[in-house]
Amino acid sequence: MNITLLLRAGVLASVLCCQHVHALLITEIHADPAPAIAGDANGDGERHSYDDEFIELFNHSATAIDLSGWQLHDGNMLRHLFPQHTMLAAQQALVVFGGGLPSGSFGQSIIQTASSGSLRLNNSGDTIKLFDSDNLLQVIASYGNEGGNDQSLTRLINDLNAPLSPHLSFSGMAYSPGLNADGTPFLVSSSQQTASPIPEPSTLLMFASLLALLAAYRQAQPAN
Repeated sequence: MNITLLLRAGVLASVLCCQHVHALLITEIHADPAPAIAGDANGDGERHSYDDEFIELFNHSATAIDLSGWQLHDGNMLRHLFPQHTMLAAQQALVVFGGGLPSGSFGQSIIQTASSGSLRLNNSGDTIKLFDSDNLLQVIASYGNEGGNDQSLTRLINDLNAPLSPHLSFSGMAYSPGLNADGTPFLVSSSQQTASPIPEPSTLLMFASLLALLAAYRQAQPAN
């Protein structure tokens, strides 16, 4: 195995590792609001192709995370810059809508609208990336054409390693911003409000690269 392939394997492994162990996860992506009022995900009384798109983040750690200055990108550009003093509590969700005037019951979740004016998620597939205030990639999630079926893609919080799946496979609802897939609120912990340290991506990359080196070494050994 040459060094280029080895480094690529290490980067891929670090991304997969980060998705599984990071305190933050992308738990719901809504790229394709349904027609008419049924697609009014932000609850402002008006269905809009861009305003009713949303991305939901969930803090599954035991401590709060300061998201001040973090950035949310799609495959094309920066879509949302998190404002100062955005503190996501333990077991709390945060929803970024494309726009509009979100109104209604979103549990105890933090609700924001895209600072760029829209999310403009592609129905046929996109990649969502979350960067911290030092511009280091922390979370990444991708989807394909399954994102274009008038419903969101989501996962259950009791199975956070599961892939994002069509929302209607979990309940009779097409989306549930700020809530569990079954429409129940997340259980926000009020006792742990200090900021949580974030694993360094460089550490994850180094570990993944070492694993790739070990695998390459084993492959290179002559068979007995």
